[in-house]
Amino acid sequence: MQCLLEDLGEELLNIYNLQMALDNALIYCMEKGLNTDHIIVLSGYICKRLGKFVTNYECAEHEYYMKHVFPLLN
Repeated sequence: MQCLLEDLGEELLNIYNLQMALDNALIYCMEKGLNTDHIIVLSGYICKRLGKFVTNYECAEHEYYMKHVFPLLN
């Protein structure tokens, strides 16, 4: 059980680190006027990994995009 909890904690930390890296990459691309479509697609990957921990995946995906992706595009 302890090993399982450690694995879950590590997975959540990995998801967080991916999300932070993508946020930074998105901001950089927007500041430089670069295409951001590939970053938005990759952010969907984070939502899929997060789906393992969230019972209402659709809601979590929507909230992620509304909080982390769409504000940066405006």
